[in-house]
Amino acid sequence: MVTLLPDVFSRWVTDRLSRKPSGWMGRLVYKDRSVQNVTPLVLEWIRPAERDSYCEIGQGGGLLLREMLRYVGKAAALDHSRDMVELASANNRAAIEEGRLRIDQGDALNLPWPDGSFTCGASVAVLLFLSEPERFMQEVARVLAPGGRFVLITPGRRSLDEGRKAGAAHGIFLHGSRFFSEEEIGGLVRGAGLELTGIHWMRHLLASGIGKPINGISRV
Repeated sequence: MVTLLPDVFSRWVTDRLSRKPSGWMGRLVYKDRSVQNVTPLVLEWIRPAERDSYCEIGQGGGLLLREMLRYVGKAAALDHSRDMVELASANNRAAIEEGRLRIDQGDALNLPWPDGSFTCGASVAVLLFLSEPERFMQEVARVLAPGGRFVLITPGRRSLDEGRKAGAAHGIFLHGSRFFSEEEIGGLVRGAGLELTGIHWMRHLLASGIGKPINGISRV
């Protein structure tokens, strides 16, 4: 039983702080969690404008979402944690009341939005917890309009290798998660008929710029 305790504890922490943030711990972490480290890159790659419709998959506390709403006309978001839906709704109350934003609880592998609904979107630290990353990317491709832009940010495999060498305790917070390489991300993107428009490392995070071909046919 003693040998099982670290595994049980790391799974418990991961579930409440990362995989499905919930309870007072999840709310505390995501209430004022800074996204300044990813926001500039998302803005640079998406270049949002008022004519855009933006989606965010796994919005957490909704702080990146709030920043994007400064630029886009409308937005929608989805998270499988009810606590995060409530927190993000509180952080974006004005946009919801104005009819510019809707936040739903749901499954990233079964997005509730019609085909071609959005001109841009983003997902941060979600892919690593999904059981079917290929299906997720297909769903992203489905809801993006032709010419749409998407930014996918997830802890990369290089960061996991470096963390292990340094003795970092990745497992405590990311139990059961999957770290992707640049090649794996490229394969997922192209497999969904999308184009990889950029790759950038942000410390431990692997950021990928993604585009949906206007003619529906990838050039790759």
